[in-house]
Amino acid sequence: MTGEKGIKESELRVPRQNRIGFCSGHRNGMSGGGAGRVVSRFDSLVSAALGVVLVLMLFAARVETGVQAGVIAASEYEVKAAYVFKFAVFTEFPADRLREDGEPFVIGVLGNERVENALRVLSGSQEIHQRAVRVLAVKPDDRLEMCHVLFIGKGQDSRAILGKLGAASVLTVGEDEMFSRWGGIFTLVLVDENVRFDSNPKAITRAGLAVTSRVLKLSRRFTGGQGGQP
Repeated sequence: MTGEKGIKESELRVPRQNRIGFCSGHRNGMSGGGAGRVVSRFDSLVSAALGVVLVLMLFAARVETGVQAGVIAASEYEVKAAYVFKFAVFTEFPADRLREDGEPFVIGVLGNERVENALRVLSGSQEIHQRAVRVLAVKPDDRLEMCHVLFIGKGQDSRAILGKLGAASVLTVGEDEMFSRWGGIFTLVLVDENVRFDSNPKAITRAGLAVTSRVLKLSRRFTGGQGGQP
């Protein structure tokens, strides 16, 4: 297993106590134990690279909307973009999804231009799994299974899109409260001005992905829907 690179300080304008770091990682396939598992062997890597405290800070970033004490805070959309990046970094993809060297890591965004723009800012200086990141604005009738990560904004027909994806190895992130219940992997929700997330372990397995349990333990709640079904 190839190790993670070190932490890089975010360019996001976040209060010091809520600062989010970014790192690039390399998971060049899935060996042993089968696909879709929660990666316990990956946990030691996460602990060594971040430490439990830093992980908690990362996934409990408080959304601020103004300037307080002279510090410009991150917007909700910047924090959501940070989540998308971190979910991707700590997800293990099947070998055939990262097969060709030099191919970009593709993040598709459907229906949220502000998150899309925040992701474009991040993609200019970051890598995911040692690949340059390409952020695409996509439509429901595009070949969404070609994305490594698909972010689906509010107001989209998330249930139908998830049904269309089926068991494709795509890390899905959405904003609709029912997203994970419909078979999405991560749902980003705003709770008391904090961006939190729900997760769906069955959807992770269905997609043939593996997410470190350190991330999953920080979920607000777990749901069990899959394939567009509650």
